[in-house]
Amino acid sequence: MKCHTVKDLLPGYIEGLTSEETNADMAAHLQQCAQCHAAYEKMSTAVPRDLSPQVADIDFLSRLKRKIRRKSVRAALVICACMLVLGGLVVFEHVYRFAIPFDAERMWVEVGQIAVLDLAYTQEDVHVVSIRTLEPGEELKYGETAQYTLVMRNEGFSFNHAQQLGRVVDRGGEPVRLVFISYYESPMRRLLRVFFNWDSRASGWSTMWEADPQVSGMQHANAIEVYYLPSLRKITNADDNIRNWPPARFDALREQATFVWRSTP
Repeated sequence: MKCHTVKDLLPGYIEGLTSEETNADMAAHLQQCAQCHAAYEKMSTAVPRDLSPQVADIDFLSRLKRKIRRKSVRAALVICACMLVLGGLVVFEHVYRFAIPFDAERMWVEVGQIAVLDLAYTQEDVHVVSIRTLEPGEELKYGETAQYTLVMRNEGFSFNHAQQLGRVVDRGGEPVRLVFISYYESPMRRLLRVFFNWDSRASGWSTMWEADPQVSGMQHANAIEVYYLPSLRKITNADDNIRNWPPARFDALREQATFVWRSTP
């Protein structure tokens, strides 16, 4: 009989629950193995020999229940910890965003056209306008008018969120329309892109509504400048009154940004 078998049978052997044949094998092994005999002596003192079989059975069941209860509590704590970690990862994935660094080969500005259809005012006095992108050579539909617009093109990567902010500033007597834009990706996209060298073949665009749609006839500025500002999300979250900044302070954001495009009428 092997040591691990003897140790498993010791509780039943001490309490007189094993068969005569097993008792004989156990006794022979305990005489020869000092380690098992020490375990037998230690376990024997834990269960008084003068206890009646009924009391011994009750004590054994109580210890078994306590052991099962401890294991159940431990398992419940492990499950709760795993759920908290998983929940935190889900929230982090949906809330946190990493700024995508500027890449001149994958990000550029184009002047495009949109078709605008002025529908009507609703009963709630809301002006309803239908806007769609005009492809080169595409004709307008009934009632539509064509307007020029700025489009930030991207190729070779995908993003979860795009943010932009613009206003007119006076620069030495010249009104200039500044537009800051940035792309953001989720933690999972960042993990795949940085650590696993995963790259997407996706392409798309972001229409820059902050730039005056009629690029060819800018009514409030002599020029439009587009800058890529990765920290735009952080800046706007820290100060939601950024649109009311003094023009010089707003213009100074260019020092943190990368120049992308400039247009004059």
